[in-house]
Amino acid sequence: MQYHPYVKVYEYHYLYNWYTCLADIGGYSGLFLGLSLFSVVTFLAKSRVLRSYFGKGAQQRREEDRQRQEEQAAEQEKERLQQKNNELNA
Repeated sequence: MQYHPYVKVYEYHYLYNWYTCLADIGGYSGLFLGLSLFSVVTFLAKSRVLRSYFGKGAQQRREEDRQRQEEQAAEQEKERLQQKNNELNA
């Protein structure tokens, strides 16, 4: 059996990765639309989107959410201990 004296080797290289794509999108949007991250954040800050989350009362809502999560976790733990106790008594 004879082998061919030359072997073809194929190599693949990424020419375009995700961070290059992200940089290009940002560059083109800035170039053609005049957008920048600062202008988008400024727009959102003036709109109700960020104001509702970071404005007055937002800290109180986050505190209420944290308390609600703690109550749910305590109730789940109580149910788990009750089930374990029932298994031990059975």
